[in-house]
Amino acid sequence: MARNLDKIQLPTNITDIAMLSILLRAVKENEPLTPQDSKTIFEEAKKDGKRKKKSKGDTHTEKALYTYGLIKYVGADKKSFVVTNLGEELLSIYNENGALLCDESTFVKITLKVFSAWHADNKGRNIH
Repeated sequence: MARNLDKIQLPTNITDIAMLSILLRAVKENEPLTPQDSKTIFEEAKKDGKRKKKSKGDTHTEKALYTYGLIKYVGADKKSFVVTNLGEELLSIYNENGALLCDESTFVKITLKVFSAWHADNKGRNIH
């Protein structure tokens, strides 16, 4: 099987930027969150997403938000997380339902910031 070396393989299926904003809002409303507490919160936030599929437990959302630089771990034990400044910026362009509130130029700039932060922090994988 041939490999496409011109593509970025994202570490999760959560790549819908509007969905990321809905998940971030759930973090913001409940922060600081622990991984244990976040599982049910993320499941609830995702229930109206595009996939409309009930999973047996969320396993990727927290790591995806961290990978994109949208949450950071806090506290002495680093077992809780909150929304980062970049996450706040992403939240500012969406309403609580994930509808875009800004013009296309602003959307593109913030989206590029998210993916640039992911690449700059070397958190991405399989980047060709």
